[in-house]
Amino acid sequence: MIIGNDFEAIMYIRNYQKNDLKSIIFLFRETVHSVNSKDYTQEQVKIWAPENIDEKSWHLSLLSHYTLVAIDKKR
Repeated sequence: MIIGNDFEAIMYIRNYQKNDLKSIIFLFRETVHSVNSKDYTQEQVKIWAPENIDEKSWHLSLLSHYTLVAIDKKR
């Protein structure tokens, strides 16, 4: 799927692929530790988004669910 106007696509939407995993985990951790840390204690944030996330479990979960990835055309 392409999101944009008739002249220029700005984002592509596609199904999750294994090579997306590290970026998704990075985005998740950064979001929890920066945005959500305002509403949760440091202990809660560390438990919710630990330094070492189990990549295999995340990959299997993302595969077993309907997971879409948005790709910014400018990157």
